[in-house]
Amino acid sequence: MKTADPRRAAQDSIRDQLLEAARRDLAVAPRRRRFSWRWRGAGLAVVALLGVSVAAGATDLISVGAPLPDGSVKVPRYAPRGGSQVKLVVKAPDPDSELAWGAGIYTSSGGQPCIIAGQVRGVSLGRVRDGRFRPYEQGTTGACGSLRHLRLFSDALTIRETPPRTILYGRAQPSVRSVSINDDGRRRSVRPGPGGAFLFVVRGLIRVNGTRLRDLDLRPDPA
Repeated sequence: MKTADPRRAAQDSIRDQLLEAARRDLAVAPRRRRFSWRWRGAGLAVVALLGVSVAAGATDLISVGAPLPDGSVKVPRYAPRGGSQVKLVVKAPDPDSELAWGAGIYTSSGGQPCIIAGQVRGVSLGRVRDGRFRPYEQGTTGACGSLRHLRLFSDALTIRETPPRTILYGRAQPSVRSVSINDDGRRRSVRPGPGGAFLFVVRGLIRVNGTRLRDLDLRPDPA
């Protein structure tokens, strides 16, 4: 897991805009192909200057679909506080997917610290559906908890694909220096990002209240 760099996020956003324009230009009629290729070359040159590989591949050309409706149970006190924006703060690669997973934090209308996880495109969180990236609709709720008496709280997304994966994420108290899990006998640790956010990508399906989750032994490590 790595902390989302605001400068890199801005670069990713510009890169996505340029490559999206390039993708549209490549789809125009043949009579405009000469102009399209010139623009595509210019766009990729700018991306290269930003330090992004020209061979970014299909990841950068995944088209964007309509916002994904919030499928969670509506709990008003867990919704983002009015004017509060979800801020992408940590990312972790997924070896079985073109897109990384990330987590964003926000404060709920009830004043609680919250976190939401999803696939990352630029600076947006969402999920890929039918080959298109669909960002979460505005106001989508995440997992919220209290850190007054608990050192961390967590939630999980189960990805029922081949191979199946579980995205384990949460927030920890500011005093927590690292969070770890027991992944098939191997201890994996991450350093929480801004707001105490952390995220793991784990092979296999893990139910939130299941035995396998307990076996992961998610815990804050000693300072």
